[in-house]
Amino acid sequence: MTELFIKLLNMSITASYLIAAVLLIRILAKKIPRKYICLLWVLAGLRLTVPLELESAVSLIPSGHTVTKDIMNDYIPHIDSGISMVDNTVNSVMVTSGATTMASANPMQIYMGILSIAWIVGIAVMALLCAISYVRLDIRLVHAKSLQGRVYLCHEIETPFVLGIFRPRIYLPASIDEEFHHVIAHEEAHIKRLDHVTKPLAYLILMLHWFNPLVWVGFIMYCRDMELACDEKVVKDMTIDERKEYSNALLNCSIKHSALSICPLAFGEIGVKDRIVNVLHFNKPTKAILTFTAAITMVFVICFMTNPSSLATTEIAVDSDMDAAISRGLLSEKDRDIVQAECSAEGHKILKVDEKGAITKVYAIISTRKYGFFDDKFLARSESNAIPVVIYLAKDNGSYRFQKIKYPTGDFSYEKVLKEIFPQNLYQKVLHSEDYSDQLETQMEAYAKAYLDKLGREAEIGRYGDYDFKNLSDYNFPIQVIGFLFEKYSDYDTWLGSNERLIGGVRHVYQVSTDGKSTITYHHYLKNSNKTIEKSIVTISTNEKKARINCLNETTKDSEHYEIALKDDYFYQRQ
Repeated sequence: MTELFIKLLNMSITASYLIAAVLLIRILAKKIPRKYICLLWVLAGLRLTVPLELESAVSLIPSGHTVTKDIMNDYIPHIDSGISMVDNTVNSVMVTSGATTMASANPMQIYMGILSIAWIVGIAVMALLCAISYVRLDIRLVHAKSLQGRVYLCHEIETPFVLGIFRPRIYLPASIDEEFHHVIAHEEAHIKRLDHVTKPLAYLILMLHWFNPLVWVGFIMYCRDMELACDEKVVKDMTIDERKEYSNALLNCSIKHSALSICPLAFGEIGVKDRIVNVLHFNKPTKAILTFTAAITMVFVICFMTNPSSLATTEIAVDSDMDAAISRGLLSEKDRDIVQAECSAEGHKILKVDEKGAITKVYAIISTRKYGFFDDKFLARSESNAIPVVIYLAKDNGSYRFQKIKYPTGDFSYEKVLKEIFPQNLYQKVLHSEDYSDQLETQMEAYAKAYLDKLGREAEIGRYGDYDFKNLSDYNFPIQVIGFLFEKYSDYDTWLGSNERLIGGVRHVYQVSTDGKSTITYHHYLKNSNKTIEKSIVTISTNEKKARINCLNETTKDSEHYEIALKDDYFYQRQ
């Protein structure tokens, strides 16, 4: 329900710009026939009900997705209205509502949940009021008598109106004077225009968007324009005297406050003063006005029925400070990796930047590595390759600061998660993120080369998978023995070869070798001087039930003996 509310909230926000534009046109272009203004209101109704995703470079909508579903999970909740002043004001307040590492739930999830419930309650209240007003009106019409066709007279009403959707009827007050033929003509115009269908639909839209004041204003103005359009339809061929009679009929039938005024299924005579002025001064539109109206309609369709174009170009101009902030953030994330290595490296490809106010959202493909020396080669000890991510940056005093990185993880399929967190026009790129692997690898190797240059050392740069290194598990040593030795000699790898490590600025080497049968040698020495720090020779003998391990420290001449039950991993008994 919350996701539905967020989607409808975005539709309401984008439609607000269209509603505001229609209101402006009503004021500035009063000569446009009201039936065309009603057409613009229909466009507003479509914007409020249809989740349009069409994009245009000339769209006047600042943002098609002001509020995203990410707002409930973001470390830094924010909106993207496309208006910097609004974003800065709202986002500065929302920052204090973000999730914390200690919180069991993001406060925004709670807030949005409460708003969703309030939205449903508001719809229910409006539906109830509508039902009550309709029932009250229907009771008053019980004794209505047929006058002619679908025209009925009723003593319980004071103003004429149309009621009904599938079988609309015209109800006239029994006290109506001899000018009732003008009133009937007006109500028939409503039926021919299908206003008895569109007004209830408009009220349904109002129910869905009851929280938006502009939708209320739009609904009221639509009802007024509907009446004016019917008047224009009726009087277009009348003489001035006939128009005066028609205006007098309107004045006599003006609506008083009653249950009818809030019943969306009925039409009463509202806004009589404006309507009389419009009737007396109405002229058939000239070709120039019709041409202008057609142009205005096209502008509205192109500029207000589409969302702003997303950044979809292959190359994006990126601020060097932004690029540096992303690099620092990715390197700091990689430094938290428990794998010990000398050089952290990263590569990133920015696909899109949403920079709104204090929060910048960057859609990117990233790779990270940690390099270390092994057998005199500079190899990636750990890595992540071509992962699509969303990076959040904050801006302080004109400089970017890394805030958070969001990976495509969740309870759904990988493809569905990508669709949830990435813009639609980026989906194919992030789905095939491996296409960027070579580009990102080049960036990471640049880190490795720079590090080697700093050391003044030449070495082959690569990845473990590029070489055929042997592991203790490639020999006939029981897995229980390998596990035990990995715990005992935790500074060493299970890979055979020489692993280098910097400790206090001094380069140490941890070498593992074996005869492949019963002996494993662990040798710790200094790289520059070859001075031995520790050397242990491990001999292993096994039978079906247990393994006997003898560990001789050649440096101290100490010897330790162990027995390991082969049926239990990592269980050993010291003798």
